[in-house]
Amino acid sequence: MKHSLTIVRILIYTCMCVFATSCIGDNYSCPQGAIFTLSYTCNPDNVDKFHEQVENVDLLVFSSAGELVRRYDKTVANPIEIDDLPIGDYQAVFWGNCDDTFYRCTTTDFSTSRLSLLTEDDGHVSGFTGSLFHSQCLFSITDTPTRVSVPLIKNTNMIAVRLLDIDGLPYSFADHNLFVTISGSNGHYNYDNTPVAEQPSIIYHPHPDSSDNVVRFNVLRLFLEDDLQLHIEKTPEGELPTPIATLPLVSTLVANSPLLSTNEDLDRYDDYELTYTVQDNSTFVLSAIRINEWSVIISGGGI
Repeated sequence: MKHSLTIVRILIYTCMCVFATSCIGDNYSCPQGAIFTLSYTCNPDNVDKFHEQVENVDLLVFSSAGELVRRYDKTVANPIEIDDLPIGDYQAVFWGNCDDTFYRCTTTDFSTSRLSLLTEDDGHVSGFTGSLFHSQCLFSITDTPTRVSVPLIKNTNMIAVRLLDIDGLPYSFADHNLFVTISGSNGHYNYDNTPVAEQPSIIYHPHPDSSDNVVRFNVLRLFLEDDLQLHIEKTPEGELPTPIATLPLVSTLVANSPLLSTNEDLDRYDDYELTYTVQDNSTFVLSAIRINEWSVIISGGGI
């Protein structure tokens, strides 16, 4: 009996030693995990506003072959630490504030990963869509801890349209039966935050914070050469809407602002206001643009 107990103790000790040394021998190595530190500095102030604006992050991890191997939903920690991946090379995709009320993230592999804005059946979007952030990076799991800095960019913008009469006084949308929408095909994104090609146009309706002479829209990412259009219609009661004006949104902003010339500029600024002076019931002249806290007065031109 005594010899049997001794043999059992030897076997247990041997197993423990094999387990303890299986990762550190000449032919073995232990994966040490990855630590992602997220930041949001691509804003007008050039300071990190991650903790101020980002509430949670969805993290998708793909293998080097493009297969989805892990998904971490609504992570609130920063840094984000993961330690359940084997040694190898990976791609990480981050979506910040991906509220299921407004967005759907579908993915089976790298090539089919999509982030889509939820719309009504006819492609309309009413009111607030929430803020959205994105980043991606390559990383490796090795036998030493991997530390990765992850800068986010903001995918949502607030667009305001203000009307003034020729005396510079507020001009009422309701009193003159005017309705404003924004349309464009910027509601679907690939893993790398580029728009999905050949998507149907969506129609943004005013934000609930709109007033009688300022309508506000929450729209997704702006790009140079995109197809976002601002539409002004006259909607008399009991009659079909009559289009009054349509203009390209981004090119209008870029043409009238020294702040905007690249897609990175459009990512940095997220609050835009266009002011139009109404000369009569059907003539709207662009008179001012505000971008965050910067303003410019427009002379000439019109729509």
